[in-house]
Amino acid sequence: MHSLPACGRKLNLTHLLTIRKLVYLLLVFVGVLLNACTTYAPVQITPAVELEGLQTKSLENVAVSVAILTDEESGKHFGADLGSRGLQALWISVRNGSPNRLWFIRNSVDADFYSSDEAALLLSSEVSGSEYERMRQHFRDETIRVLLKPMTITEGFIFLPRVEGGRYLDIRLAKDAYQLESRLESRVEQEEGTFNELRFGFAVPLPDGDFDYERLDTEHTYAGTELPDIDLDMHDYPFRILSTLRNDFQPGVSTSEGRTAASASLFLPDLTSA
Repeated sequence: MHSLPACGRKLNLTHLLTIRKLVYLLLVFVGVLLNACTTYAPVQITPAVELEGLQTKSLENVAVSVAILTDEESGKHFGADLGSRGLQALWISVRNGSPNRLWFIRNSVDADFYSSDEAALLLSSEVSGSEYERMRQHFRDETIRVLLKPMTITEGFIFLPRVEGGRYLDIRLAKDAYQLESRLESRVEQEEGTFNELRFGFAVPLPDGDFDYERLDTEHTYAGTELPDIDLDMHDYPFRILSTLRNDFQPGVSTSEGRTAASASLFLPDLTSA
């Protein structure tokens, strides 16, 4: 066996040290990259301008606007994937043009609503430990306040369990009982029909969701069945239904309502001459 010359051993040792340095630098770079990936960096959106499907209703000089963020919008605004944790962000704006202090009753929207701290805790795994406090504070700052002072506009979010397809929102604002000067004044207001609670109802369709009817294979499910043409002119569609029902009746055969087809046909006009 021949031994390597001294210069060769020195050269190999130099290469080994260089490789170790490169590996160390690579690990440092990967660590920095991973830390950057978990850095909390929400991108603020302007709900009143950017959100689609914004709805507004007014009552007694109080205007309420609502919009539900999509998963993409909430991920951008809150810097975390709310949908993956079963959360949905509802944006509410209340313009209180009345002289009364109002209180937002949050559990009327959904009894299972999440506080800002609860929502942040559910999403804590998406950020590094040092960034969690920043995320929690951001969720707190974005939450709507329950006290709505007179002649002010109050805006913010409430975190709800995620639903798909649509949601009915019952927004209730209660008048401040301590503003009533006396029980007599309260009694007069009730006699005049003025209630101590303002209610705003919204039916909000939602773009997110995966629904079974979207995957319906009509050719397989309804094989051999003539399906209705949904492109028909809906103006004469009721007449087509009546005509079909009239043709289906057979004299002497009892209907589901216990009447004969002959008597039932009296209620169905002859549309063939129409």
